[in-house]
Amino acid sequence: FSPRLRGDHVWSAFVILALIRDARAHRRLLRVPHTGEQRVRFNAAMHDRNLRIIALGQREIQHHCKGCMRIYEEKEEGTESCQPVVSDGLTIGHPCCKTFRCTKSLDKIRNHWCPGCAKLCADQCAVENCVRKIVPTDNTKMTCDDETHVEMERKTVQRGQSMFVLTSRLTRSRISAPDFDAETDDDALVWYEVDALNRVTQRVDSHPVNVGVSDADADRPDRQIKPASAPALCPSKTPKRQRILLARRRTACEVTLIRPCGIILQRATMFGAEAVSNVLKMTKTSFSVPGARKPEMFIYDTACEAKQQAMNLDDDWWDDVHMVVDPWHLVTKHKTTHDFCQKYCNPASYPELMREDGKGWWFNTSVAEQTNVWLGSYHSILKEMLPIKYNFFLDEMIRLKNIDTIQTLKDRRLMPMYYPSDTEALESVLT
Repeated sequence: FSPRLRGDHVWSAFVILALIRDARAHRRLLRVPHTGEQRVRFNAAMHDRNLRIIALGQREIQHHCKGCMRIYEEKEEGTESCQPVVSDGLTIGHPCCKTFRCTKSLDKIRNHWCPGCAKLCADQCAVENCVRKIVPTDNTKMTCDDETHVEMERKTVQRGQSMFVLTSRLTRSRISAPDFDAETDDDALVWYEVDALNRVTQRVDSHPVNVGVSDADADRPDRQIKPASAPALCPSKTPKRQRILLARRRTACEVTLIRPCGIILQRATMFGAEAVSNVLKMTKTSFSVPGARKPEMFIYDTACEAKQQAMNLDDDWWDDVHMVVDPWHLVTKHKTTHDFCQKYCNPASYPELMREDGKGWWFNTSVAEQTNVWLGSYHSILKEMLPIKYNFFLDEMIRLKNIDTIQTLKDRRLMPMYYPSDTEALESVLT
């Protein structure tokens, strides 16, 4: 006996119900073809909705409540309000083109290159930054004739076949809801160090982290590779660090914008790295849609880098937005000797973020990390999706999550509401 209900049936039901709800909410007709394969039949409708959410964000972009907005009195300026937004990156993603930062979609889930890059790079060595042609041997299939590159491929394949990796995969396959915090071995960061004698040493980081980086670092494919634990005495003897990509490349991370009350406003996929400049661009775009209200505070784990970039931009949009590092990251990840960070991005400099007694914080500044734990629980579902389904699934789950959060806020009597689109009505709410 085998059950008749299959995974593709569940997926079709999920998509159809979500599209019908979306069409009804926007008073539109849902039009899909009556012919063709079921697996691609709704792609055009899903893609249209994805584009609309990119342009306009979630409905809750206009949200405010007592849990995320504070009204306080200033001695000289009278009544003021503060409604922060918290941003953070999460290391989940979908398969993408192997060309670093290429945003074109793959034709098929098992492909390594988009159609355009495949014509140029399909026979290129798998070691990053090597443009030599593949020279197959009895033991290697994806590297050139450089001996160190051949050794990298051999060690990578050997590690993938090791008993430890196979055992961990078997264990995960038996768990219906794996703990996302326990990073899977498939997502470990592997790189190689090549010394002056061309000896190849494999290094593994089982728990790679994702943080906002400058544009200069974001342009480096090897930005995540860590230096040797003990620095070399002579710079000329420092091992050369390299990566090899035998499997598909994945997008770097998802960046989210979240209110302190837990409402998720927007998310965006970062292909190469969590470049701070892209986070700034995403934030400005998200709060430039009709009805959105610019945040007074932007809370981000690398706010000091974001603040420096914003000050150098020829854009006055950020002039009245304060940028602060959340307290946990400031204490554990930022140096006390970093004068710029302490001067501009220390949350203790802003009384509106603190309780009246000065012994705690008014807002939950760790809400992004907490929400990302929930979002990361879908990692195993998302990792084999192409962009259309990936984005549609994430946006729909966020929409449903926001509905639950709104109900929780109502139960706690925090009065969740939406900003009106016109300025006069908005001023009446604040006064």
